[in-house]
Amino acid sequence: MNMPPSQQSQPSHSTDAPGNSHQPTAEPLESQLYTAKLQIGQFLTIFPAAACIANSDGKITDCNQKWLDLMLEQNGASGGEIAAKQLLGSVCDLIGFSDRDRFLKHWQQANESKKEFNFSCQHPLVSGQTQHIHLKFVPTVENGVVKAWIGICQPFSIHSSDHNRLGKPVALEETNAQPQAKASMEGHFLNIMSHELRTPLNAILGFSQLLLRQRQSSLTLTQADMVQRILKNAYQLLTLVDDVLCLSQLEAGYLSLKVETFDIAQVVSAVIDEVKAQANRQHIVLISQLEVANPLVVNDLSRLRQLLLKVLCNAIKFTELGEVHITLSELSSDRLYLMIRDTGIGIKQEDLPLIFERFRQVDQTIARRYSGAGLGLAIAHRLVELMQGSITITSELQQGTTVMIELPRQVRASG
Repeated sequence: MNMPPSQQSQPSHSTDAPGNSHQPTAEPLESQLYTAKLQIGQFLTIFPAAACIANSDGKITDCNQKWLDLMLEQNGASGGEIAAKQLLGSVCDLIGFSDRDRFLKHWQQANESKKEFNFSCQHPLVSGQTQHIHLKFVPTVENGVVKAWIGICQPFSIHSSDHNRLGKPVALEETNAQPQAKASMEGHFLNIMSHELRTPLNAILGFSQLLLRQRQSSLTLTQADMVQRILKNAYQLLTLVDDVLCLSQLEAGYLSLKVETFDIAQVVSAVIDEVKAQANRQHIVLISQLEVANPLVVNDLSRLRQLLLKVLCNAIKFTELGEVHITLSELSSDRLYLMIRDTGIGIKQEDLPLIFERFRQVDQTIARRYSGAGLGLAIAHRLVELMQGSITITSELQQGTTVMIELPRQVRASG
């Protein structure tokens, strides 16, 4: 891989926070970016599956040795003798000629929808034989445009009667343990990449805050506005990275609940206060009705707060004018009921079955009016399942949406 030589001096990490009174010794942004690139390359090296990073055109910008090995098998080159630059090429190079048109069509559709890309096909070998491979890529989106794809490639075997199913979900010949290992590996890879994306983001946030706080050589109004925009967009990107990390942990089974006893009515009230400023900016009225005889529950406080924020922020985002109602009540002595009802744009009936899919919004066009990666309700759905509850949604177009959540009063700890 095209990484800087390891003998170059490594940047030192400062423990000073941007807000400290003494002068921080934070390293330059270029060093932060270099460190992030170096760490990503190291993680790719030790990752157990063939993995790569590609741009929106499918051109590979980095990969690990296992990905190169797949190319070596296809080209018949001797182990590791060919320079990485000559082998990187494109993701399409792994695809047999009979499947390339189909691959290019699906890749273009994935770039337009900014959704996860899955593709199964035949991979030709120099021996004249073929093996079946499955590609899985997740997008990195910036300002509504796919900047990079992070993906893995895994060989698999299928029954001869299943050859016509290539390109669709394929029944793999795996033991019960193998699917779990595959999900764990994919989740681990997404986990690593999400963590590494935070390194340059933290540098951007820190230096932006430092510029805005300086007292000497104050910024002009135009400069301050530009730095504020940098700070705002960096926070938005950090939120997206956190969401991707959380979802990958949930899907891989890494996330566990740390239960404690707390007052759920107080938590709901605190979340409502947290989003009140956003609602006021949109001229939306928040109406709460918290009626519980016994507000004490046993749950993960931070994850329950995260769940409420995802659902409530989603309701506010898709309500231009009107109201959002929040109801908390008791179904029984051991079951609680949460309802978030808005008067927003609503959802078509045919779109309701897709509402909990990740990277899904009703409007999938590039110039869609409402921003976001479509992860909020996907995370909420998986958090509710982790809490041994249920979540359902009813909606009518232009009439609003109602999210109904049932939770046990006492959640079992996990992990």
